[in-house]
Amino acid sequence: MRGMNINRRDFMKAGAVGLSLCAVPRVLWGETSPAPTGTRPNILFVMTDDQGWMDVGYNGNKVLKTPNLDAMAAEGLRCDRFYAAAPVCSPTRGSCMTGRHPNRYALWDWGYPIRPQERTLGHLGREAGYRTGFFGKWHLNMRFDQTPGKKKDLLPDDPLGPGAMGFDHWLARSTCYNNNPKMCTPEGTIRPKGEGTDVTTDATIAFIDECVDNNKPFLAVCWTSNPHSSYSSYTKEDIAPYEEAGIKDAARMAEIGAIDRNVGRLRAHLRKREVADNTLFIFCSDNGSDRGNAPLLGNKKSLKEGGIRVPGLIEWPAVITEPRRTKMPINTSDLYPTFAELLGVSVPGQALPLDGISLVPLLTGKSDTREEPMFFAQAAAGETEGSMVVRRDAVVYGDLKLYRSGSARKASLVSLAEDGEPVVTKDHPETVAKLTAALDKWQESVSASVRGEDYPKV
Repeated sequence: MRGMNINRRDFMKAGAVGLSLCAVPRVLWGETSPAPTGTRPNILFVMTDDQGWMDVGYNGNKVLKTPNLDAMAAEGLRCDRFYAAAPVCSPTRGSCMTGRHPNRYALWDWGYPIRPQERTLGHLGREAGYRTGFFGKWHLNMRFDQTPGKKKDLLPDDPLGPGAMGFDHWLARSTCYNNNPKMCTPEGTIRPKGEGTDVTTDATIAFIDECVDNNKPFLAVCWTSNPHSSYSSYTKEDIAPYEEAGIKDAARMAEIGAIDRNVGRLRAHLRKREVADNTLFIFCSDNGSDRGNAPLLGNKKSLKEGGIRVPGLIEWPAVITEPRRTKMPINTSDLYPTFAELLGVSVPGQALPLDGISLVPLLTGKSDTREEPMFFAQAAAGETEGSMVVRRDAVVYGDLKLYRSGSARKASLVSLAEDGEPVVTKDHPETVAKLTAALDKWQESVSASVRGEDYPKV
């Protein structure tokens, strides 16, 4: 195992001038135990596509109508600092599946493939005896032959499709889809009728029903294509209020309306089937909007907050019994280790290190603090096989964020305690040095992963 850990106790608040780094093995795997309730939860994980921080009513959007997401925020755990591991689609999806930063397996950008050696949420659920289902936009199998720009849609026997990566049942498409979408299943290609998010939700609900009817625990992953352009996946009812109000982005808002409507359907169905209490329901987006994320700086494709901080909500009524709100930094890489602890299993052949941490202490109310930093990077393939070129990277720790970009790799420290990310580099020279060293150490670990050193020897 390779990696590092920085303990928050070595920091002073905000200024972090007391930071002490030590390169120690990062042990994120070992003895695990079932859910705190004594019964392992069902898991429902919904992720949207390009839905930014302000693309929900509960974060202050006065135009969008998202009553179901607003209700989820008011009744469950509202995560004010939920981060996508990357500012674009496929890399974040890889982080959700593996608990590892996508650069570790050369998933550099949207459309690049996951490596077949990686263990996923599907493998995790299978190992725990769960029924595993995937529904929606997969986007982890493209460019399998590494030809830049070449798209590869899903086939039932795809070596990097949901079936090969641990899912028992699936209705999926490699890329975006709209109404009446062409989708792939284990049996072949079909074209269900209806609005795209409705189709995805219908399949998810049918899967949940099958599991409940057969008294089987389920891990259901539902990744919508909304609200990614071309903004044509919605019903007349979804768009009507925005058109009537003369809203410029009516079609995009209608796609978000379709998301919200289907979140409401899922929540209601879990309650109808009497499994809501012991179902861990997580909602987030894969990156920021490309239409603006004010008051956050930056858009999709940027490591600024607007590119990577996204709406994040968690419900689990049996454990999260009262509405809560947290400012703890949370990352999409945290989902895999969280589910692993809750399900009480480890997966044979697991590649280490993981970049995420278990959120069980947060879910159970035992801790609201993240001890570890969160690392971000945008990179590309290097000139030699198994190498990479880092274009820009960052590390978030508490209310501080260190950026590096350009060939000079000049570091800039900003405060996240207020809007606008004011630069505080000159105020904390020791912190800049320590966080720079931490980022360098992490990049060394990632480079070893790119070379394939994490995988068990065959």
